[in-house]
Amino acid sequence: MKRSAMRSMWRWMAAAVLLGAVGVQAQQSQQSQVIARKILKFRVPDFDENGHKKSELFGDVADVLADGRVKITGLTIVMYDKDGVTVEGTMKAVDCIFDRNDKSAFSNTAVSLQRNVMIITGTGMRWKSDGQHIEILNDVRVELKGVKMWNKLGGP
Repeated sequence: MKRSAMRSMWRWMAAAVLLGAVGVQAQQSQQSQVIARKILKFRVPDFDENGHKKSELFGDVADVLADGRVKITGLTIVMYDKDGVTVEGTMKAVDCIFDRNDKSAFSNTAVSLQRNVMIITGTGMRWKSDGQHIEILNDVRVELKGVKMWNKLGGP
């Protein structure tokens, strides 16, 4: 095969691969999209040893840091009961650092945790997937929605 024909064939193959990659990227853009070291609009489920969903981590933007941890902006974590279906609670944070090795997150930003009739807000949190341990660090405020706290006489 002539050298010019060989170059033409390689150019055509490179264009086909590029177009294929664009097609794949277009399909990904509806769910999540990878740009350099950023992931946009993603979700990551976590399962227990029996295959039941323990939690699901959602984010607007994930930035992979040099040390392997991930900075997540627009974090939402949905925690499930042992059945893997019933939602136990939902936690939100402006951003956090997620450690993929020990499945934990840390934040110094505004956070909220909602569980049934209780909403807990504050600044900063630590969360560990194992055992669904959550710690709100500062300025903690608890709201109980729809719960009668006082009897008819006005006292506790």
